[in-house]
Amino acid sequence: MLLSSSLLAACLSLALAVTVLIAMPGPAIVFLVNQTLTQSRRAAFASMWGHMLGATVLGLVLVVLLGSLVSTYPIIHLIIRIAGAVVLLLLGLSYLTSKHHLDPQPNPQQPTGNRPSPQQQPLLAGFVLGATNIKVVIAYTTIVPTFLPQDVQPLPGLIILALVPTIIGIISDSAWIQAAHLVRGKLAADSPVIGRITRAGGIILILLAIATFTGRLA
Repeated sequence: MLLSSSLLAACLSLALAVTVLIAMPGPAIVFLVNQTLTQSRRAAFASMWGHMLGATVLGLVLVVLLGSLVSTYPIIHLIIRIAGAVVLLLLGLSYLTSKHHLDPQPNPQQPTGNRPSPQQQPLLAGFVLGATNIKVVIAYTTIVPTFLPQDVQPLPGLIILALVPTIIGIISDSAWIQAAHLVRGKLAADSPVIGRITRAGGIILILLAIATFTGRLA
């Protein structure tokens, strides 16, 4: 059976954990919201699909490499679980203390370097962002493997689990884009609402870190 009861339960638990991580305002979400506010919803959705493609490609490469390691050295599963708990804790603390700024207007003076222009190539810009997003590396190297059940073959189990962040990411990013579109022109920089959501997410991440460390989510 490809999707056992233990793997299904792991997918549901993982969905809860990565929902908090993915939905909290980070570089990708700030980028997509800015795309919506300063350009159009269509451009933001193009960037979103590029971001999901880049993140998925990077994620699958990471889980395939980890799958072979877990098969060879079972103790790596325990090490990953502890590392995942530490990462969740640090992320939670960072969300409690950080501020997220949304630029209401693009800055024509800001240097762009060699990165693709979001205005001209939103799909490519999104792909580059997804393939270099630190959240993706964190999710697929420390959080996703944490939820791998002991009775499931590592490689196929990790590939199935890897689909969870992709699905959650599409739902979350779409919601942020739609929300930004609805309040376009009204969302102020350093929005208090964004701050409250971020702090609440930080608390949830810390609680998830404790649960992960004790093995309740493993």
